[in-house]
Amino acid sequence: MRILLADDEKILALWLARALGQGGIVVDVVNDGRRIVAALKATAYDALVIDLDRPRLGVLDVLVTLRTLRRRVPVLVLTHGDPKPALAVADDVLAKPFAVEDLEARLAALVRRTSLLASA
Repeated sequence: MRILLADDEKILALWLARALGQGGIVVDVVNDGRRIVAALKATAYDALVIDLDRPRLGVLDVLVTLRTLRRRVPVLVLTHGDPKPALAVADDVLAKPFAVEDLEARLAALVRRTSLLASA
């Protein structure tokens, strides 16, 4: 599985990428909204993990832009706060703090669900 992790907190993003990598997930990390869209256009990711609590990313704008692209990429949003704004444009929401194992399980389920829908 290959995912795009979008978080403007570099140390946290690199730690999370390393932890997910130990579980066999390939993780590319970006830290601003323009790079998110460019990466999604250039690479076929299995999922996007994005932190809703990072205003510098312009998360909701990125998610709306993502939905206008032809490629369907499942989105898992991480948040400390109210998940309701993300639910309109995300496929899943995971509340912080979370265990890496929970994130891995959610990603596996999200990718599996998306694959099943695409083949139906």
